[in-house]
Amino acid sequence: SVTGNTTTITYSVSPALPAGLSLNTSTGQITGTPTALATSATYTVTASQSAGVCSVNQNYTFAVNCAGITISPNTLPNVSQLIVYSQTLTQTGLSGTITWSVVSGSLPAGLSLNSSTGVISGISNTSQTANFTIQVSNGACSSTRAYSLTVAPSGALIEINTSNIDFGDVLILQSSIKTINIKNIGIAPLAISSISMPNVVFNGFTGTASIAPNESRDFEVIFTPIAVTSYTGTVTVNSNAVAGTNTFSVKGNGI
Repeated sequence: SVTGNTTTITYSVSPALPAGLSLNTSTGQITGTPTALATSATYTVTASQSAGVCSVNQNYTFAVNCAGITISPNTLPNVSQLIVYSQTLTQTGLSGTITWSVVSGSLPAGLSLNSSTGVISGISNTSQTANFTIQVSNGACSSTRAYSLTVAPSGALIEINTSNIDFGDVLILQSSIKTINIKNIGIAPLAISSISMPNVVFNGFTGTASIAPNESRDFEVIFTPIAVTSYTGTVTVNSNAVAGTNTFSVKGNGI
């Protein structure tokens, strides 16, 4: 601002302000968000009357430094094997295009960091404790935070080694048998309480079964069509598994 004869004042500055900052030639306001670092320098602001009769200069010295940058949260929640994980990292102090990265160590197997959003997500099937350092940067300024994330062993974890079953063409009232394999990849016994079939033409295992950790067992699925038509559905394995795949599709044609 100026004092004295303030009629129709025009402001100018020399040299040019750091990138991202600008001087309003009418109001004298310096505004904006710096987009790059700048070492300490002297800038001369000139206020001139429109007639050019009088002008006055004022020198200002300043620099553009990295502001205080924080990454949150302070710690990351842990997760168990085969459980979906999603945690968003946030930052304060940076503007512009933000990039997230792992600069040392590594995330647990199966998890990844989105470089644009700062989201750590995925599913890990390996129990471990991972130590790593996350960096956030806008190209000019950056900050880091060290984290530790534990993937804990789960209880019973189910894995069906069958994505789908296609019985093909089967004569009406005749039966076709397919075998599925169910594995317990957890650390506690897998107790199978039932296998739910989609309709009356699909049947098989009934009763209960127990599978020890790291063991597997075969089960039969039987297709007995009762009409000339196509059958489809989803088989569900009901158990005490805390995670894993417990469904698969079945189909067949009655001829």
